[in-house]
Amino acid sequence: MGGVLLSRDADGEPRHLATDLTGTGPEYLALLDCHTGGVAWPEVVVLYGPGPTLLGSIDLSDVELGPPHGGEHRRVQAWHSDGDTVQATIVDYSGAGFDAVTWTGVFRMREGVLTLDDLTYVSGPEDL
Repeated sequence: MGGVLLSRDADGEPRHLATDLTGTGPEYLALLDCHTGGVAWPEVVVLYGPGPTLLGSIDLSDVELGPPHGGEHRRVQAWHSDGDTVQATIVDYSGAGFDAVTWTGVFRMREGVLTLDDLTYVSGPEDL
């Protein structure tokens, strides 16, 4: 049976980040783990404001990565807030971590829509 859960780090702490992407903050970005029978799908990034109010979301499987890519899984490996943007490192991989490709990108609000922009290839299997 599948499920959707708040993503947690190795210490069991929720993976969320305080930020102010709308300029009216505070808001929180959070990562959702989606799976079916223990097999993970790409994470979903959600932005919540006071209330809580859902302000936006991005399914990482919908993000267009340039070559090389093609993994069946995508995770935010690291992130930090820079005021009105969030810098992120994203890993795209197959199976249990095979053929991992690392990208950086920037989460921001554009005309009321949460976006992931400025995707830059960092490294992949051919760089090993």
